[in-house]
Amino acid sequence: MVNEQLLNTTLAALKSDMSREAAALFVDLIADYLDLAKAVTKPVSTELGPEELSARLAQPFPRQGQSLDKVVEQFNRDILPDVVRLVHPGYMSVPVAPPLPV
Repeated sequence: MVNEQLLNTTLAALKSDMSREAAALFVDLIADYLDLAKAVTKPVSTELGPEELSARLAQPFPRQGQSLDKVVEQFNRDILPDVVRLVHPGYMSVPVAPPLPV
């Protein structure tokens, strides 16, 4: 049985993130990633080890939802700087295959 109140709350939260402002957060995030990835002054991938990377995300999930701008800010701060930069001029590996849709 569907909890109608939970469903309506979830749908309202999703709709609140469907705006030009929300889209602009992701456009800026993508532009920042591409700028960083094309910079030959930065390495292709992180120099941090798995322990250092996982320590950033060791905190428990929040009990309440977070605003989209806070989620994007945390992603930009804690994840994006250390991803493999597939568009970096020095990237010389096999292309990463995306998962197929179900």
